[in-house]
Amino acid sequence: MDSAGGFGLGPPHKRPRGEDGSFLGGERWGITEFLERKDEKVPPNHILLITIRDAKYPVNVEVIYKVCSIVGPVVRVVCFERNTVTQAMVEFDTLENASKARSSLHGADIYSNCCTMKVEYSKMETLTCRENGPMSWDFSSNLPPRGERRTILNEQELCGGGAQPPRTVQL
Repeated sequence: MDSAGGFGLGPPHKRPRGEDGSFLGGERWGITEFLERKDEKVPPNHILLITIRDAKYPVNVEVIYKVCSIVGPVVRVVCFERNTVTQAMVEFDTLENASKARSSLHGADIYSNCCTMKVEYSKMETLTCRENGPMSWDFSSNLPPRGERRTILNEQELCGGGAQPPRTVQL
């Protein structure tokens, strides 16, 4: 008999657990328990934490941006997986827009009958994007897309405007 009281093959295994001890995989969580907010002690913030339940389809910056920009201007988005659960941090331009998004998107499905969103205020004061790519994007800056190099000087600035670029001499 294993430690859980069953007759399993081999030693018992642990499932990933959330901070509150409930299973994150969704088997033990009903939709009501999933949507129960844990942010009542967190002060209102312009950054939201979105947890996606039953993510049958990939969720990336583009998807989160499309969903959230309906409510108001989105400044930054960072998507990540934590213990097999997809989450996203979304920074809005104002606290008012973040509050509207929190109330209007909470409990909504991104796709029909899946990808249910739990929307809470984040504890983070700032959201930083290191690069623009499929899992993070800073809409407020001129960061180049992932894999694309930023041009620091173009030929006109290098040559002083109207001058021709220097010629290379072959030896």
